[in-house]
Amino acid sequence: MIPVARVPEPGGWPRVEERGNAWLAAHPDRDPHDKPIWREHVEALARGFGYRCGWLAMHAFHGQVDHLVPIATSRNRAYEWANLRYADPWINSKKRQFEVLDPYEVGDDWFELVWPSLELRMTSAVPIDRREVAARTLRLLGLDHEEEVIRYRQSWLDSYRNGAPIEVVRDWAPLVARAIERNKET
Repeated sequence: MIPVARVPEPGGWPRVEERGNAWLAAHPDRDPHDKPIWREHVEALARGFGYRCGWLAMHAFHGQVDHLVPIATSRNRAYEWANLRYADPWINSKKRQFEVLDPYEVGDDWFELVWPSLELRMTSAVPIDRREVAARTLRLLGLDHEEEVIRYRQSWLDSYRNGAPIEVVRDWAPLVARAIERNKET
C-alpha cells in the first residue's frame, strides 16, 4: 500500500447522492448494488487513484468502485463519496465486511517489498495504533504473500527487466519501482 491523496468530490456528485438516497428510502429492502449510480463517477475516482488499486498499489486494469465501509455494514453510506475507493475487483471481493486499512490514511514508507520475494511487509513507520488493522489488511487481502499478488508484482519487475522504463513502473506499480531502486537494478 502507498499513500493516496483524498479524491475531491466531483461536481455532479451531490445529485448522485441525492438520487441514491431517495432510491434507498423508496426501496428499504433492496440492495444498493441494484442501483449503482456511483458508477457515473468511477472515472473521477480512478483518475484520483492514478488508476491504481488503493490496496494493491498497482494498476487496476478492471478497477471498480469499492465501498470502504461495506454496504452490508452501513447501507446508508452507499452513495457517500467519502466512503468510495478505487479497487481491483479481486481485492474488492476479498474485503467483504472486514475493517481494513484505508488507503487515504496510509503514510509514506509504511510498507515495503521484500527483495527478491516481492512479499509485502509493514515497516516501523506504521503507527503503533494502526499496526493491528494494517497486519489484518495484509493477511485478509493477501497483500503480504498471496501467490496471485506476487505474480502481479513479478510481472511489473519482468516488464522493467525487459525494457520498460522505471518511470512507467513507478507510475503503475510504485512499490515494485521502489524495490527495484533500493536493490540497485536501475
